[in-house]
Amino acid sequence: FKEWIKWPERRTYKGVIFEPEGGMFREGNRTMPDTDYYNLYQGVALHPRRGDCSLILRHFKEVWAGGDHEKYEWLLDWHACIVKYPREIGLPVPILKSIGGSGKGIIAARVYQPIFGQHYQFIDSPEKLTDKVNAHMASSIMIVLNESIFSGDRRQVNKYKSVFWDEFRTVELKYINPFLVRNYAHGVIFTNEDQGAPVEMADRRHVGFDLSPKYVKNDDYFERLNDHCINGGTAAFLYELLQRDVNPARMRTPPAWGSEAKQTAQTMNLHSFDSWLREWLHHGVNHFRDRDGNKIFPTEGSNWYEDVIAHDKDTIYDDYERHT
Repeated sequence: FKEWIKWPERRTYKGVIFEPEGGMFREGNRTMPDTDYYNLYQGVALHPRRGDCSLILRHFKEVWAGGDHEKYEWLLDWHACIVKYPREIGLPVPILKSIGGSGKGIIAARVYQPIFGQHYQFIDSPEKLTDKVNAHMASSIMIVLNESIFSGDRRQVNKYKSVFWDEFRTVELKYINPFLVRNYAHGVIFTNEDQGAPVEMADRRHVGFDLSPKYVKNDDYFERLNDHCINGGTAAFLYELLQRDVNPARMRTPPAWGSEAKQTAQTMNLHSFDSWLREWLHHGVNHFRDRDGNKIFPTEGSNWYEDVIAHDKDTIYDDYERHT
């Protein structure tokens, strides 16, 4: 070490940064520019090549978008935006809800990992998301959260929000003082559960997708998709993304289409009072009951949304407590 310190040609840096550059590839003829700061970003891990990516595109359209052309185009633009403009922050996080066996894992392993390389993280447990030692998250561009968050756990939810929407990330490594880097993480949530995503009622940070079960348990289909990705499909898909004309500002505004995945998550994540009020409004005349479950009002024949119905506050509060 002493000899290296004395060596006049040693490479030293003033600090560590994380500043992605669009169009930088670890393979091919482009590399990261050399500066006085060590950049944790190492470029896109895969070199794009013109070719056939039809099976990948088919999977996105038929399974992820459920055959909906508008959703399909948005998904491709979302991926293209991350590849072409990795510094763009605040993009919505897609929630992909499905039954098991819908092929989410193939896209993660055969598309995301080869493209983003060391800047890709697959988080499959709450501990990996909330762990204080977070070197694995320091230079993340694409993060897949696979059944790794329970929206009823406030600590997990707060950490989740900081991962994707804080401007800076504090990097903590063992035996090294913490340091700050800019946060350019984008993410996808894979879940089979109703509370697998922290979606609020006025949410504008997520886009829900109800994945089609069309190819569930179709081993032949997934084997062909897997081989297609490995044998040039993923490189061709990256090439196609780079050809797309995308507007990053437009991508920050989530589309307005409905999704059972998002609506269910919103309902499940309501606070206790909001949940009780929603149930009351939803069920109307059949709702109010005492602590023993007996209906207490309104009376039969009354129209709860047109009639004036009065009852003492203790009874209403008892119904609220029963609900919570």
